[in-house]
Amino acid sequence: MVRRLTNPWTSAPRVNPAKAITYAPAPILYLLGLLGASYFATFHGENPRLWLFAISYWAIVGVFLCCYRRLQPFDVLSPVIGLIVLLFLYSFASALYIEQFGVLYLGDSVNDTALRVYYVCCLVGLVGLLTGAMLGSRVPRTPRHLLRERSLALHQSADGFFTRRLIFWSVALGVVFSIYVIPQFDVFHVAAYSERAFALRLERAESSSSGLRNVFFTKLPATYILCSATLLMLVFRQRSLRLLGLGIFLTYIIANTLAGWRGAVVAALLIPLFYYHYRIKPLGVRAALVGGLVIYVFVNALSVVRVSSNPIEMIQLMRDNIGSNGLKFASLSSSGELMVGNNLVRLISGIQSGETEFTHGRSVLDGVLVLVPRALYPNRPLALSEEFVEVFYPGVLESGGGRGLFILQDGYWAFGVFGVFVSMVLYGWLVQAIYVRFMRGLSSDLAVLCYSAVYGALVLAAVRTGVISSLKGAFVDSIPFIILWILLKIKAPGGELASSQSLARLRA
Repeated sequence: MVRRLTNPWTSAPRVNPAKAITYAPAPILYLLGLLGASYFATFHGENPRLWLFAISYWAIVGVFLCCYRRLQPFDVLSPVIGLIVLLFLYSFASALYIEQFGVLYLGDSVNDTALRVYYVCCLVGLVGLLTGAMLGSRVPRTPRHLLRERSLALHQSADGFFTRRLIFWSVALGVVFSIYVIPQFDVFHVAAYSERAFALRLERAESSSSGLRNVFFTKLPATYILCSATLLMLVFRQRSLRLLGLGIFLTYIIANTLAGWRGAVVAALLIPLFYYHYRIKPLGVRAALVGGLVIYVFVNALSVVRVSSNPIEMIQLMRDNIGSNGLKFASLSSSGELMVGNNLVRLISGIQSGETEFTHGRSVLDGVLVLVPRALYPNRPLALSEEFVEVFYPGVLESGGGRGLFILQDGYWAFGVFGVFVSMVLYGWLVQAIYVRFMRGLSSDLAVLCYSAVYGALVLAAVRTGVISSLKGAFVDSIPFIILWILLKIKAPGGELASSQSLARLRA
């Protein structure tokens, strides 16, 4: 009934001599690529300053990867790899738009000095991130043979019990909070993003309990249901159970795609992706590149069509857009999703012109206070993203709008370029330390599922929500698994999740 999974991350690696020879000149090819790009930018490319930034960025990354692989095995789903790619996409796309059009994405004027400071901040932030990741990688790792022994023991005693508990709580909470859960899976009554987004933002701003209600009544049962569907698809052998899990999962994906909730769709897709990667078969670089490209196109395409929730109208909107503009919706300089780096440029120019000033750490303290639920602290300060909108775009916040917060803005608003470096060192260290900690528990389904949930906040959302907000989001996303861990401990005192006899009964 249940497949016994082998842990691909704790088994002895097999080295293919042919592949070893193939990958041997990779650093040389990387260097030749940078030299070729430098030649192109110098003699044939436009915006040489932009291309100099890009070449410098990837040269720094190349040095980091040569050192990093000595501390940690290369993993395409490690947070530092995701942050490297996303930080480049967001920073490069924002700079590309400014270099091409001479203004910010929202039409604000920008001076050349602010743009130069922006380039420096992005490179300094990258160095800080990679420095922190190196420090976080030095957390002592469990020896490989102990990981392998732990994996075998847990596969014989834990997985079946965990799966049963997870499915039980999925059904129980799904029934109790059905009024909040059913709309997330209802493909026949879907409100378009344009109809719900502003209303939800205003509701969160006006109601002190909306955040807690969303976490415990909506996110908690939905997370359990999606995790249960993942295990049904990937662990159970019975075709009926696998089809049931696939049906539940696809229903959620379709409903949230029609509703235009890009983040919810991507976060849901991470659950089976991470489980497959860490518990069944690791993904290669090629698969990661293809998957990342598909997600990039999907996110940008959904931005065009989410004014409607009718699938026929959405297809027509996409056809009209492609007919008029081709594939411009997916270009770096046209993607509104990637323009959040413009907010850092606006902040830099605002400080230079006297519209605001460095907070000297006050914004960091306010960001920590924002972590307290509004129900417990009604007069808590505004989040830094909200304060940014309040200062530079008055009236937008009151109408339910927002502008996002580039990951480097927390540090820059506090202490300038030095603040960028310090904040990214701390963030890189913390995220990498969390990753190393999760890697020790790969033999546990609970650890893998929890990591798949927090990855979205720590990596995918971090670049456009800021350092402090992403940490808050990761904690909120981990709450369902913390509660489940407590429930499992209550059911099995002394840390034993189940006996081998319980798993045998489940398989029978």
